[in-house]
Amino acid sequence: MKKFSVFFSVLSVIVVTILLSACGNTKSGRNNIYIVVDSVEKDSFLEETKSGVNDFCGDNNFNFESLTCKNESDFLNKLDFAGENGSLVWACGAYFFDDAKKAAEFNTKSKYVVLDSPSDDKTTNLFGVVFRTEESSFLVGYIAGMTTNTNQVGFVGGINDDNIATFEYGYKAGVEFAAKERKTNINISSEYVGSYADLAKAFSIGDEMYKAGNDVIYQAAGAAGLGVIESAVQNDRWVIGVDVNQSEIAPKNVLTSALKHCRAIAKYVSEDIIKNNFKNSNKNTYYFGLENGSVDIPSNHDNYSDELYEKTQNIKQKIISDEIIVPKNKDDYETFKKELQ
Repeated sequence: MKKFSVFFSVLSVIVVTILLSACGNTKSGRNNIYIVVDSVEKDSFLEETKSGVNDFCGDNNFNFESLTCKNESDFLNKLDFAGENGSLVWACGAYFFDDAKKAAEFNTKSKYVVLDSPSDDKTTNLFGVVFRTEESSFLVGYIAGMTTNTNQVGFVGGINDDNIATFEYGYKAGVEFAAKERKTNINISSEYVGSYADLAKAFSIGDEMYKAGNDVIYQAAGAAGLGVIESAVQNDRWVIGVDVNQSEIAPKNVLTSALKHCRAIAKYVSEDIIKNNFKNSNKNTYYFGLENGSVDIPSNHDNYSDELYEKTQNIKQKIISDEIIVPKNKDDYETFKKELQ
């Protein structure tokens, strides 16, 4: 397995010189790379992805532009425009997939990448990027399960779909793993905001869950998750951050965070596709997990013990070696629970 240090040390030492002959699209003067976003997606995950694509463009003399959609009916228009005028188009979210596929079929000289979705390997210029978020969610779930005093923990998601399911069920599995180690039962409740932008609703959900006895909540709700963090502060309880280290937002309340190294991955994938390497692509889909350091937890752990951190690192190695197979949906989770017994 390729480890993080190898993966990114190779990435960091490559000095790329993009010549017009290196990419068929640039021969027609389309030296542009676009990132297409939904108007409500204004969170750290998106900003890190934008930064990674922009980093690549800045290093390699590409023009970078971000296009924001007015609504879902605007998805295809923006993706088609970007494909007509750019060499590479990033679509930031699994919900873009169907329209990205259509746009890729229209604009065969351009390449498209859909974030958080596997690709359709039949569309040769369409790629997917999938983070194994269930793995980092398992780690934070284990920390939650080992930390809770009430034996009640919660999960708050943004939109209830297959993508966020990986966060939920990876987390729940980690909690169950801790419960078995502690030889106790831990109740796990789940709620969804139905949005990635409604901070007020997320705050209300978090507030109710804390008042019901949950003393740790893992939020995977985009910008709305900030509402859950605020509810943790108001109730003086633990909250677990997502995508980036969110401890700076509430240092006394953020127990840990489930990280996605979006910036480095966005830069890496942009380079790999532009250069036509595809060396880490499996049927046009890039998979990134604990094994290459693309998802993880922060090394700083001021709010829990060194002993627990070391235990979590041991579990991380078991996941990497496939000794622990982390579930990413409800069915796999139910199987995981039965096998734990």
